[in-house]
Amino acid sequence: MKVAGVHGVPADAAAVLVNLTGVTPTSATHLTAHGAGSLPDVYADSLGAGETRPVPAVIPVDADGDIHLHNAAGSVHVVADPEGYIG
Repeated sequence: MKVAGVHGVPADAAAVLVNLTGVTPTSATHLTAHGAGSLPDVYADSLGAGETRPVPAVIPVDADGDIHLHNAAGSVHVVADPEGYIG
């Protein structure tokens, strides 16, 4: 998901503060947000089936200006509202 250079985030931002909201997953799951590389061991939010829950997260921006979001199980809508940036 492109974040650097859009929505007021500078192209050279090192990280973004994002309010992530998981919306009505089809099964219990957790969302992981990260920069480049493999999935980290820490996840941003746990959700039960049908729940909607926001969580703030500081996410590193990769070299292409992206952050990456991963859903562990089922399907889920995710709303990502940028709230600020670092760097």
